[in-house]
Amino acid sequence: MEKAIFYPFLMFVFSITMIGGWIPTIKLWSQETFRLVISFCAGILLGAVFFHVLPEISTVLGRQLGYSVMFGFLLNIYSGKIYHGAPL
Repeated sequence: MEKAIFYPFLMFVFSITMIGGWIPTIKLWSQETFRLVISFCAGILLGAVFFHVLPEISTVLGRQLGYSVMFGFLLNIYSGKIYHGAPL
């Protein structure tokens, strides 16, 4: 990556990180709001990891990748509903 593009991008990421760390000091969050924010961030992280690994998995599974992804998604939905007691 060229340095002319890399350094402004690096400063942008640094600025967003500092602002994100500063936001909780402005207002005291309730425990429910804090849990929602942490859950959202964890979901973003897991989604990024999944999409990062997806091309490497596609070389192994080939055309059957869609079935594996769909099965994993449905398993995640149903197991969450079973463990948390929500109706299907």
